[in-house]
Amino acid sequence: MASITKISAIADDFPDAVVDYEDMLNLSFGDDGRGLDGKINCIGVAIEIFRRAGLGLPDPLSLGRGIDEFQEFFIEITSPDTLYDLIHVGGINNHVLVVVRPGVALSSKYLTGVYTQGVARVKQLSDVRYFRVDSDLLP
Repeated sequence: MASITKISAIADDFPDAVVDYEDMLNLSFGDDGRGLDGKINCIGVAIEIFRRAGLGLPDPLSLGRGIDEFQEFFIEITSPDTLYDLIHVGGINNHVLVVVRPGVALSSKYLTGVYTQGVARVKQLSDVRYFRVDSDLLP
């Protein structure tokens, strides 16, 4: 298992530190994107939001792994009700969103790029699960 590390002073307040994300709204979607070339995918959005909140999560792409392995750093919860809860839409979509404001999640998808979505609307989809960073894994 790769490790989670705090990477800034803000991490001491995690998950209470609110991060800005508006600059990400102009990024396009890119398979395996991490934003370096102006393109980012859904897991790249989650990694960047966690980075901005001061929490360094290992990038499953760099480890040659996928979203399922990324989720090993999280515990499953019944409802996303705090900042940085992760929403996983399974099935064919296999998509993640991260809560960035109460009731608002951020992600990226093909054709749309980075977008915000109401959490209530995402909850209406099928095969949806919710996760929170496991604080026992934090240094």
